[in-house]
Amino acid sequence: MVENFLPGREFTVGILGRADAKLYGRHPEWYEKDGFHRFPVLELDTGNSEGPWVYTNEAKSKDVGPDGNEGFFCPANIDPELEKKLKHLAYRAHNILNVLDVSRTDIRLDEDGNPRLIEINTLPGLTPNYSDLCLQAAAEGISHTDLVLEILYLAAGRWGMLEPREIEETKKNGK
Repeated sequence: MVENFLPGREFTVGILGRADAKLYGRHPEWYEKDGFHRFPVLELDTGNSEGPWVYTNEAKSKDVGPDGNEGFFCPANIDPELEKKLKHLAYRAHNILNVLDVSRTDIRLDEDGNPRLIEINTLPGLTPNYSDLCLQAAAEGISHTDLVLEILYLAAGRWGMLEPREIEETKKNGK
């Protein structure tokens, strides 16, 4: 496979949930009205990479930060409009592919600064203090335990292993 090189900055965006996530998640307050939680955007700092601007497999297996390895910025220092575009692209990828409960989408900017989807990870890593999704959760104060339990609760709800909770809005409308 041959692809055009995307010379711009690289980001990753985690998405958690589904339309009925508030009914099954341990933390319904995390979700927006559409049932999805968008984690803070994480930017990869590939400026120190051995191959310029390439997040190599070797680099992914090393500790973050030492000389020669990538670092990260989370939340990324980006314009609010770019943040909105990145989160929307990740959300659309999650929904178009009908991903279940959690995903992480990698995005890179092209030569004109437009976001381009690189890949979507439907089983993102969950190594504490290391995996991108865990770093994003930590950036907004979500513990590793809470992140993993939230994913498990969403899956259990999907499989009918949990009773849905009543939502205040539902009670108010008498439905």
